[in-house]
Amino acid sequence: MESVNNFKVEFQLNPDSTYQITRHNYFFDKFEGKARPLIKEGILTQEEFDIFAGLIARSKLGKMKDAYGFDRKGDVDNSIVYMVELKQDEKSKFVSVNSGTDEHLPDGFNHLIAFTGEFISDKMEVLE
Repeated sequence: MESVNNFKVEFQLNPDSTYQITRHNYFFDKFEGKARPLIKEGILTQEEFDIFAGLIARSKLGKMKDAYGFDRKGDVDNSIVYMVELKQDEKSKFVSVNSGTDEHLPDGFNHLIAFTGEFISDKMEVLE
């Protein structure tokens, strides 16, 4: 998830239940003159793993287009962009979504994004 020139949050979920969250605050990094990303690594509980596995399966990522909402005219510089990569069997599927899109997204994808955002917020809260 990224808001260009403001912030970026990266979330990597691995098949062995490990995860890494990295949060960059570009706005304050520029102001302070140095980059200080917050990094959180951990291991999913079995319940968290099962929830993510179900959400990924229902997200329909494999059937989605590569991009949504980038054909709009106007100021999109402050838009939040979600970039999802699903790797399976050495193959990758990328989906990029401008949060301001008017295009319909699968409900499963929206649920995956919402749960992931809550998960990241809960885990990063400990670092602040």
